[in-house]
Amino acid sequence: MLILLIAVLIFCFGINKILKIDKSSLDIVKDSTLRLVYWLPIFYLILSLSYFGRYLRWRLILGSFSIGSWSKDDALSWFKGFALTASPGKIGEISRIRTTSKELGYSKKILLIAFFFERFLDASAVLIWILVLLPELILEKLIKLLSSNFDFIMLIIFFTVFIFFYLFKKFKKIFKKKWVLITGYLSRGQIIILFVKSLSTSVCFWGIEAMILWLLVYVLSPDSISQANAIKIYLFSGLAGVLSGLPGGIGVNEATATLLLQKEGVPTLIALSISILRRLITIWSITLISIILSISANKLR
Repeated sequence: MLILLIAVLIFCFGINKILKIDKSSLDIVKDSTLRLVYWLPIFYLILSLSYFGRYLRWRLILGSFSIGSWSKDDALSWFKGFALTASPGKIGEISRIRTTSKELGYSKKILLIAFFFERFLDASAVLIWILVLLPELILEKLIKLLSSNFDFIMLIIFFTVFIFFYLFKKFKKIFKKKWVLITGYLSRGQIIILFVKSLSTSVCFWGIEAMILWLLVYVLSPDSISQANAIKIYLFSGLAGVLSGLPGGIGVNEATATLLLQKEGVPTLIALSISILRRLITIWSITLISIILSISANKLR
C-alpha cells in the first residue's frame, strides 16, 4: 500500500509539472513531438530486434530439449505470453506455460524450466552490463563501505551466507530434481553451450532495447547522452521498477529514469516526457499487441 501511494504521488508530481510549464517549454515539446512521429518506425524497428533476440533465446532453450521448432504458431504462442508481462516480476508471463502447452503440446516441466532460466539469464545480463559500465564506481563504493562500516558489512555477509545455506538446504531436493530433469536431456557440455549462447543473446538484446532511450534523448532533448549512460539509466530504472513490486514498475520506473536523465543535464519536462514515451513504446506497446493477438486468437477458435 505504501509503495502504491508513493507511485501515485510521483504520478501527481509529474502531472503538476506538465500543467505548470511555460509557453516556450510547451512549444519545444510540440516541436519535439512532431520530430518524434518521423522516428517512430526506427523505435519500433529497434524494439522488434530486441524481441527477436528474446524469441531466439526461447528457441535456443527449447531447441536444446528438442521441443518445437521455428514456426508461426510457435512464435505467436510465445508472444501472446507477454499479455501479462506488466505483472510484478513478470510472473504473469508464466501463463505462457499453460497456453503453450495446451496449444502446441509442449511439456509443462520443460516450459517451467525455460521460464525460470530466462529470468536467471535476464538477471545475469543486467549484472554483466553493470559490471562492464560501472566497475570503478562499484569498486570505489565497496572500498568505502568496507573502510567505514567494516563490522556492519561483515555482519550482513554472515547473515547473507547463513540465509543462503538455509535456503539451499531447504530447497536442495527441488533443485536436485530439476537438475536431474535437465541432465536427463542434456549433457554437461550441452548445458554450458546453451548457457553461453543464451546469455550472449540476453546481453545483446538488453543493450539494443536501451538504445530506444538513447534515441529519444537524441530526438527530444537539446542535450544528448552517451549510449553507455542510456544503458545504465535503462537498467537502473528497470531494476527500481522490478523491486517496487508494482505491475510493470509503473510510476517508480518512470520517476527513476526522469531523475537519472536530469542528472545527465536533460530538462525536467523533457526527461519526464522521455521516460513516459519510452515505457509506452516498449512494455505497454508489447502488452497491448499481445492482448489483441490473444483476444483475436480466442475469437478464431
